[in-house]
Amino acid sequence: MYIYGITCKRFIKIGQAASPRRRLLSLQTANPFLLEIAIQVQARPGLERSLHLNLQHLQVRGEWFRDCKELRDAFVNEPYAEEPTPIAPQYREDKRRKVFNPRRGADIRDCREAAGISLTLLAERTGQDVANLSRYETDKRPMSEQLYYQLRTAIYAITEERKNAIKELEHGST
Repeated sequence: MYIYGITCKRFIKIGQAASPRRRLLSLQTANPFLLEIAIQVQARPGLERSLHLNLQHLQVRGEWFRDCKELRDAFVNEPYAEEPTPIAPQYREDKRRKVFNPRRGADIRDCREAAGISLTLLAERTGQDVANLSRYETDKRPMSEQLYYQLRTAIYAITEERKNAIKELEHGST
């Protein structure tokens, strides 16, 4: 087993897998951005959980963290106990409720712009109002997790449709 760090833009996913390369490929299918294995170390008992707990101040959502030198150094340099550190009561409470992530709107904007999708097209596909989407993207309005995943899914679907249309054009012109 390995503990891995898979990067996507300015984020890194900390996880555990027998084959980090297979895990990378499975994550890549649902992500329009290029993912790369940045760090891979032999798993030790409690290492993944200790990393998650000790780096929770860098946590964005779930197993995704802000990529920085502190995180990368912690992967290889910091000693971890064989037994994971107990979860503090406050941390347990935060994990149960859905905490608003103020960067959701910016993430949607980054994904949409990288894919070359207009705000109008995304609004049409999701049944949202363009003005509301604009407020979400500038983080002037909180975005629910459900809407966030709806928008990410729509961006991915539009990107796939464009890829397929290009393939059809290339196939038809040969």
